Amino acid sequence: MFISHLSHELKNPISVIASQVEVTLQKREKKADYVQTLKSILDDTKGLNDVTNNLMQLSRITLENNDVEFKFLRIDEMIWQAKEELLKNHPEYKIVVEIENLPEDENELLIVGNESLLKTAFKNLMDNGCKYSPDKLVELRMKYQERMFCSRY
Repeated sequence: MFISHLSHELKNPISVIASQVEVTLQKREKKADYVQTLKSILDDTKGLNDVTNNLMQLSRITLENNDVEFKFLRIDEMIWQAKEELLKNHPEYKIVVEIENLPEDENELLIVGNESLLKTAFKNLMDNGCKYSPDKLVELRMKYQERMFCSRY
C-alpha cells in the first residue's frame, strides 16, 4: 500500500517537470521564457521534495512505531508549531490562526494524540489550503466551547 501511495504521489510532479523540460528544449525562446520555465521547474521540485519528506516521515512513523505513541498534547501548540514549520519552507504563504474563548485552565486544551502525526496533518491541511488559494492565504479560526473545539476555514 505504501509503494502504491508513493508511486501515485511522485508520478504527477515528475511528469510535470519532464514535460516542462521537453517543451522548453523543443522551442527557441527568449531568455525571460527560460527563466520563467526554470522557476516553474524549481517550484515543482520543491513540491516534490515536500511530498518525499512527508512520505519518508510516514514511513519512519510506521517502521519505528508499530504501536503509535499517544500522549497529552495542547492542540493550540500543535497548530502553532505546524504553522511555523510550514512557513520556514514556504515564506510566501500567509496563515492566520485565531483561537477564540481560550479557557483559563490550559489543561482544557489538552487532547490525546500523536505529536508527529498531528503536526503532519495540520501542516498538510494548511499547505493544501495555501497551495490552492489564489492569494496563498489560509485563515484558521477556532472557537473553544466547553471542552470542544470547532474549526472553520
